Amino acid sequence: YRSTDGGNTWSAPARVGEGHTPTQLYLDSASGNLYIAGDSLMVSTNQGMSWVSLSTKTNVLHTAVITGDMLLVGGDGGLEMVPLANSAVPRAIQQLPLGQFFSASLDSQNAVWAAGPAGLFGPAARKVTNPVGAVAALANSSDIFAAGNQAVYLSEDGGSQFSSGKVLADGELRAPFPPLVVDPVNPSSAFVAGTRLYHTTDAGQSWAALPVVDSDTTRVIIAIAMAPVQRTTLYAATACLPEIVLTSCPPVSLIWRSQNSGQTWTQTGSVSGYVNRLAVDPRQNNTVYAAVGGFPAGTSLSAGYVQGDLQQSINSGMTWTSIRTNLPNVPVNAVVIDPTSLPPLIVTPVPQPTFPGQPPTPPFGPGRFPVFNQPAQTLYVATDAGVFVTFNLGGGVGGGGNVAPNPQWTDISWGLPPVPITDISLRQPDGILLAATFGRGVYSISAKGLAAGIVVNSLSINVTLMKGTAVTTGVPLFNVTGSNTLGWRLNAYDSWLGIAEANGTLRPGGSGQAAVRVSAAGLQPGTHLGRLQLISGSFVQTVFVVAHVTEAPAQMTIFSGNNALGNVGAALPPLQVVVSGANQNPLNGVPVNFAIVSGGGSISSRTAFTNAAGIAGTVLTLPPNRATVQVLATVADLSVTFTATAVDVPALLQDSIVDGVTFNSYAPLAPGSIILITGQNLAQTTVFAPAGTLPLILATTRVWINTAAGEAALPLLSVSPTQVRALLPTDVSAGVYGLRVEAASIRSNEVQIYVAAFAPGILTQSGNGRGLGIFIKDDGSVVTASNPADRGSSVTFFATGLGPVNPPVGPGEPGAVEEPLNRTITMPRVFFDTYAGDVLYSGLAPGVAGRYQVTVRVPLLVSPATNISVSLLIEGFASNRVTIPVR
Repeated sequence: YRSTDGGNTWSAPARVGEGHTPTQLYLDSASGNLYIAGDSLMVSTNQGMSWVSLSTKTNVLHTAVITGDMLLVGGDGGLEMVPLANSAVPRAIQQLPLGQFFSASLDSQNAVWAAGPAGLFGPAARKVTNPVGAVAALANSSDIFAAGNQAVYLSEDGGSQFSSGKVLADGELRAPFPPLVVDPVNPSSAFVAGTRLYHTTDAGQSWAALPVVDSDTTRVIIAIAMAPVQRTTLYAATACLPEIVLTSCPPVSLIWRSQNSGQTWTQTGSVSGYVNRLAVDPRQNNTVYAAVGGFPAGTSLSAGYVQGDLQQSINSGMTWTSIRTNLPNVPVNAVVIDPTSLPPLIVTPVPQPTFPGQPPTPPFGPGRFPVFNQPAQTLYVATDAGVFVTFNLGGGVGGGGNVAPNPQWTDISWGLPPVPITDISLRQPDGILLAATFGRGVYSISAKGLAAGIVVNSLSINVTLMKGTAVTTGVPLFNVTGSNTLGWRLNAYDSWLGIAEANGTLRPGGSGQAAVRVSAAGLQPGTHLGRLQLISGSFVQTVFVVAHVTEAPAQMTIFSGNNALGNVGAALPPLQVVVSGANQNPLNGVPVNFAIVSGGGSISSRTAFTNAAGIAGTVLTLPPNRATVQVLATVADLSVTFTATAVDVPALLQDSIVDGVTFNSYAPLAPGSIILITGQNLAQTTVFAPAGTLPLILATTRVWINTAAGEAALPLLSVSPTQVRALLPTDVSAGVYGLRVEAASIRSNEVQIYVAAFAPGILTQSGNGRGLGIFIKDDGSVVTASNPADRGSSVTFFATGLGPVNPPVGPGEPGAVEEPLNRTITMPRVFFDTYAGDVLYSGLAPGVAGRYQVTVRVPLLVSPATNISVSLLIEGFASNRVTIPVR
């Protein structure tokens, strides 16, 4: 637009061209010419009435500056000097790779290759291709692959020469930059993706089109990954990108798995948001990581509005768990696993098992269990806020059961520019870590010597306070090392942040908080961003403090949830209030405190912040007994009281009691059986029985069996709101019994169970009564496909429902650990396929409650196989069939 009267009136706009916003006008005061740096460089010599394009080597410009008699422009292709009117020809500037990069890799000579919209840049910043979004090079090969929207590029000589070819079919829907993966062992094998995968086995000389991954024609592949240990296993993420299909789409990524190099695909699950990268654990094919960020196979405006995350799946993508923990609340654009960070294979003490499918190993009872197949522990992630590393991912099997990962992330972004990190690449054993940035080039750092230290959990702190007040919050610190006491120092960058004690130390494994005072005395209502800097050893971590300053509230009223009725132990609809100011307008971001003042129960949040409508709420879970509950909501000197009533009792469904090992609803129970009871409101929380004699009550829950002699409580293995596991004592007689569950002194309805003399069940590694049984060799190792049992050798397995023993034991007591052992009165028969094995021992597992132990010799006549059927027969009662690998 142009005004000739000081801005009072404006002319009709002059169409200039296309470009990235924001754009600026640049004035050459000597000539009066105007310049705009857009997709091309435009100039006007008549005060903006008309515009012409200037020829430049650099296009897709983002910025410019007039310096002397030259115009310096910057874009995806780097920097360039353009002469102004009547100026000399400028000196040449090497095309520096300062633009956007989406992928970075190291070749066999550890030279850096970076891919982005400006092309593929290699050593000495040499551009060698058209726009590309992925590059892959390996340490063991001179082949270099790069993928663009229209072609795949290949060099077989370390990057000296590149050839290109169109791989994806004409008209095939594809991401802005199709994903690419190269086999880490066989560099001649690579995959590139559109709606299907294309596979080359001859270093790009030919490509085979594989079946379509996702039949939905609006979704494209945005990420692919290969399992390092079993390279025929591939994972893919598909999504509908609004920029591609030109329609609105839900921000969801579907996860797919192929076990035959892409010939067939199975959808395993989904992830909220857009997956930028997938990574597979170097030892566990079923452990997958998904980075959810703003660059799903290229730039995406839609992805930029979606919450970022880092997700882990330990079951091939069926279910996902966030492991972002203390990472900043920003997009996560890439994840890399350090394959050298695998924990050692050690034997770890384990507690008493508390659920079927988890037996002890010799010497039976509380003892030691070999830890197998643990996940890598060091992960690097690229985010919009920098690069972070964790050295203690956790997870896997340890301490006797599945352990949820709980990583502590450390910021290692020192030396990186303050821009989104779009990709990272790790070369081991050299320890070279690359980081590709969105607009500022590629950086490298040595990862050697990096080790766990003091981390901040989390790296961003949110506080809400009213204008003129102050609050004290804490910066949570954790020393993740196991042997060194470390010092720290905390600095504040903003005057409204105060630190009472700026220095301290933490012992190995210790935790603490550094107190920070946030003052709104000089802040206006709104959101304010402050920074803290934590220094510990070689790590410098930035902690962001977000202060939401609100006006003082003048009124609070109940919005919903008052006088509610609900089942005992049930969660009610939210209890909500509305907070408004003196002008009756709703206040946003005001903290409202909730507290139960009578009646018991629990609330989901003690403090909730009002939304844009001035509404804040909490969810009340009623107590496990009938009661009238009162909840008080307060803000400043305002308060309101909610009333709710718990009215229901525990409930059992008919046919809801089954054998807890075989899960066969048509089979009877027997003395020594583990029973699984399903219902509602059976317990206040989930609790597992400790080691030793099983208790008769857990978390106020009991199970009563009605016998001719009266009621008796059953030993309990675990309780939860919907399931209870109990043990039928070995001296229960056959017959029909009534059974009830009691929670907090309130009893459920009665359900009948049928108890037979025997109901054998064999424990399996899956825990569902099917598949590979839990067999242990004489050396204490667990029988697996890679560690089969030998014909003629003895193996031990675990069972339930084998009836009375001699000498007898009390309800829930563990088996004796020395003679006389508690042997079954009736000796079972064990069959391997159709061949009977010699039973060497049948009785209670020494030192373990609720388990029988059977030791049997594998028949010599059994043919070697990975799935020999094993069953147990006792007085005509047959067990479930399990399998065992035999060699």
